[in-house]
Amino acid sequence: MKVRSLDPSAGSEQRFRDFGELNRAVRSYLKKLVTGYCLLSANKRGFTLIEIVMVIIVVAIAVPALLILLGQGAKLGVDAELRVTATNVAQAVLEEIRAKCWDETAATAPSCSGAVSPSAIGPDGEAREDFDDVDDYNFLNATPDIVTANGVNFTVSASVCYVDSADLTTCIGGTSNYKKIAITVTAPANWDSNVQLVTVVSNY
Repeated sequence: MKVRSLDPSAGSEQRFRDFGELNRAVRSYLKKLVTGYCLLSANKRGFTLIEIVMVIIVVAIAVPALLILLGQGAKLGVDAELRVTATNVAQAVLEEIRAKCWDETAATAPSCSGAVSPSAIGPDGEAREDFDDVDDYNFLNATPDIVTANGVNFTVSASVCYVDSADLTTCIGGTSNYKKIAITVTAPANWDSNVQLVTVVSNY
C-alpha cells in the first residue's frame, strides 16, 4: 500500500480530499488483509463448535456404555472364580463327611464295621471337631462353618436326613437305610448365588 503524506500548507478542501483518499486506501488494505486471512483459515481450519458438541455427545453416550460392559465382564469373571472355589470347598466338606461312619451305632474303628442300626439325626454330644458319623454334620444346618479359601470367607451349611429307597430326594420323618447329605456353600453377601452338592449314603 502506498501512503501519501498530507501537505499542511494545502487548503482545507485539498486536505479533505487527501484524507479521503488515505481513508479509502487504508480500508482497501484492511479488506485485502481480512480476505487473505479468511482464505488461510479455510485451508487450515480447526473444529467448529458444532463438531465439538457432536464429539462430546458421542463420547457421553459411548463411555458409560463401555464402562457398563467392562463392569459386567469383571463381575462375571469374579462370579466364575467364586463358583469354582465354592465348589471345591463343598467337595472337600462332602469328602470329610463321607469318610465318617454311616451311624453312631457303628463301631468306631476306621472300617465302621459291626451291626449298624439307624439312630436319631444329629450330633451325639460330640464337638464339631469330634464328629464321627454322617448325621452329626446336620449340626451345620443351624450353625454353619466359616471356611476361608483364596482370601474369601465362605459359609458352609449341611443338612442330613433319612430318605426312602423309592424316593432318594425327599426327606422322611422316620428312619431308613439311606441318608441324604446336602452341602451348601455361599460367599459374602455381594455374591447373589451359592453352590450345593447332594449325595446319598447307604447302610450297606
